[in-house]
This record gives sequence, C-alpha cells and structure tokens, in this order.
Amino acid sequence: MTATIAVSCPECKKQVKATAELQGKKVRCKGCGHVFTIPAPAAGKEAKPAPTPAKAATKPAVEEDDGANAYSVSAEKDDAKPRCPHCAMELESEEVVICIHCGYNLRTRQRLGTKKTYETTVGDRSTWLMPGFISLGVIFALIVFDLFFCLALPKLVEKNDDLSWLGAGGVRLWVVIISIGIMLALAKFAYQRLIVEPNPPEKLKN
Repeated sequence: MTATIAVSCPECKKQVKATAELQGKKVRCKGCGHVFTIPAPAAGKEAKPAPTPAKAATKPAVEEDDGANAYSVSAEKDDAKPRCPHCAMELESEEVVICIHCGYNLRTRQRLGTKKTYETTVGDRSTWLMPGFISLGVIFALIVFDLFFCLALPKLVEKNDDLSWLGAGGVRLWVVIISIGIMLALAKFAYQRLIVEPNPPEKLKN
C-alpha cells in the first residue's frame, strides 16, 4: 500500500489524507479552493512507501475522509497562476482584490451579493419624475398667487369694507412668508427627485 499522511487545509481546516509523494508540493483544496503547500518531512523522518504488489489495483493519489466526498486536494504546479479561494478560477494577478467570476473579495473574505431586478420602463421613469414636475408647477402657481394677492387684490377690495382686511400690509406679508416656506420645501423635493435621484428604485424579483 502507498504511505499516506494527514493534512489540514489552512483555510477551511478540513483534514484530508494525501500520499507521501505530495510532501513539499502545492495542492488545492477542492472543498474551498485554497492553494497551500504540504509540509515536507523532517530530515531522517521521510515516510517510505511500502512496496506495491505488481498486480495490486491502482489507488488514487489522494484519499478522502469518510463522508467528505466534496473535500480533497490535488497537486498544482509551482508556477500555477493565483486562483480565487471561493470559486478556484484563475485570477489575472496577485494584485486582484475582487474575483470577476464570482464577486469574492479576497481582502474582506466576503462575497458580493447579486440580485435580480426588473428592467426600468418609460412608464416607471415617468411615474417617478411626475411628482417633481408637479412641485415645480405648484411653485409657479404660488408665485402668480403672491403677485396677485400683493398687487391686484388690494385694489379690488379697497371699496369693500368686509374684505378690506385682505389688503392690509400685515396680511400680505404673512401670506408671502407662508408661500415662500411652501415653495422652498417643494423646490427641495423637486431638486432631489429630478436632479439627485432621477432614476426610480430597482424592483427586485422574487
């Protein structure tokens, strides 16, 4: 039988068995995709494989623990390109931070989530922008109202004793102040909706 040694993946800590021939070589854990080197034996303690009978059936170079079929190691060349520890796909260089294949961040050890959304239609965009345009229309209407209330209305009610108070300077001042407050709030909303966030929020698929 071929001599075997027990090794643990430094990334996922899964223990597997490998042949003594892989000592000192790079291997990749098929459980998490992490590439590591199997420690070489100390001097004078190198494992000697037992002679294999001529007619013995060939056994795989790597044996797995019971119930762990998804975890194993395979020999890698010393000049192999860096791989993503999540999906085991080749990376362009060791400088890469995020894997373009699966979105795994090699620094934070987290995978960027993905989401499915519906395409934004012209109707969705129009519905989203409509309140902003309505706010602009209300602002214009308030400006016209203030001009009428301050310039034209006093002349219309000066001969009517019951409505003459509408032409008083104090009343006109407070009407203008309240109108300006409303216009400022509407202008802020219109700016946020039409300039800052002109695109409607994405609709997620279930």
